[in-house]
Amino acid sequence: MSLEWSATPVVKAEIPRGVPWSYALPLKDPLAEVRWSCRSLPRSAWDSDPACPARINVQVPDDLELLFGELAWSASAEGAEPASGKIVFRVIGVRREIAPPAAERVDHQAHPTVPPTTATPDPAVLPPTASDTPLTQTQATRVIEVVRGGVVISGFRAEIRPGRTLTIGRGSALEDHDLDLSQRFETADDETLLSRRQAEVFCNDEGVFIRNVGRHPIKLMDASGSPAADVPPDHRWSVGEMIALPGKLRVVLREA
Repeated sequence: MSLEWSATPVVKAEIPRGVPWSYALPLKDPLAEVRWSCRSLPRSAWDSDPACPARINVQVPDDLELLFGELAWSASAEGAEPASGKIVFRVIGVRREIAPPAAERVDHQAHPTVPPTTATPDPAVLPPTASDTPLTQTQATRVIEVVRGGVVISGFRAEIRPGRTLTIGRGSALEDHDLDLSQRFETADDETLLSRRQAEVFCNDEGVFIRNVGRHPIKLMDASGSPAADVPPDHRWSVGEMIALPGKLRVVLREA
């Protein structure tokens, strides 16, 4: 016997940053046991509801940059076959702190009777936050290098920062990428095979993960160095592992 559902469980969701968000699996059996897991967010950012195990409560920290991830679940009930699934989510609502215009700032030397106030810091001189810094002191900085024709493109790389999504693709008037591969291909025809937004990479305390979001797959390399199996969703990217992109370019994860 299968578990009974009142509706089809969602598989995609958008989670706003900094505010509570929750979702309950539409299980008919109130006694069903549900387990949740999420490797994309800090453990303190999510938990199942004690009063309703089918419900997951999430609050993405306000200082996290844009990222994607998965909420995985497994459900079981007496006499029924267990079921499992996942919700692919994207964090929305990027927070930006904007300093007031210079004309609006108060010169306390010229107006000594006005008590000083704490001005909003200028984003250009903000001190680095946890999400803006490289990996912790005990971890090496990781970068992505690009390989063309078996040779690393010198001086062209992208640094991976914890808690921040890095995008790989071809830049346009509408979107820039952390790793813009425009005009890096051997031929113009090869370049057209790469999607405008081909892949996304993010890093947390569990490692570096890469996901394909383009129209053509990205590939793992086999023992002979040829493209083989498609990269699975949220693939944990190991240092030294090379991945083939559409258009004959390769990307490899390195320690700087």
